[in-house]
Amino acid sequence: MLPRTLSLVERDGELTTLMTALRRTPGGAVIEGEPGIGKTRLVRQALAEAALPGWQILVGHARPAREAYPLGPVVEALASAELPAAPRLSPLTGALREVLPDRSDTLPPAPPPSQDPVLARHRLLRATAELLGGLGPAVLVLEDLHWADDATLELLGMVGARPPRHMSLVLTYRACDLTGDARLAAMLAGPLSAMLSARIRLGPLSPRGVALMAAETLGDAASDGVAPTLPEAVAELLCERSGGVPL
Repeated sequence: MLPRTLSLVERDGELTTLMTALRRTPGGAVIEGEPGIGKTRLVRQALAEAALPGWQILVGHARPAREAYPLGPVVEALASAELPAAPRLSPLTGALREVLPDRSDTLPPAPPPSQDPVLARHRLLRATAELLGGLGPAVLVLEDLHWADDATLELLGMVGARPPRHMSLVLTYRACDLTGDARLAAMLAGPLSAMLSARIRLGPLSPRGVALMAAETLGDAASDGVAPTLPEAVAELLCERSGGVPL
């Protein structure tokens, strides 16, 4: 039997804020918190409860790498997208054939290659922004943006300047991994700030919250499935050892 998903503890206000932001288009939210604090868990719960029938849910992750792949998290998200038929797409979006080769049957023909790398980069960013704008109702979730490449951050700046009419954007990142890197902070403070109506910072759970999670976990593992009641001293010790981090 697969383990059931644990309840979302002490996040009711954040969940309501995020669901409200999801339903606004163009709109969205940025979620900050340390590793294991529950950013992804909150996003999944909000998507499950927000009731967005007919919307595309697209998720991509930035990953640590010596040389980050340009637009990596966005390309990952678009790989599973339901794209409009080619006649509805701008000819410029054909530039995405190189990064989305498995979607070549949907994308327009590629434009002639450019010998100027700066022009080629700008063309790719514009093509991606146009494709995002043509998807229709969609939620684009980009996780772990503290590892984002420059092209992804530049694209988000373009999206903020001209937000897709039917798109909600959700960004997550770890502030603790931004030491000495002002790129993401500058992007969030730029044009994108008007689109992101919600700023959510997830803090550690209280001893009571840790006790609730631990009791539910132990109850799930027990043969009768009944959550035990944890003594206060045990709850405080667990909170101290875990730092209140759910994971």
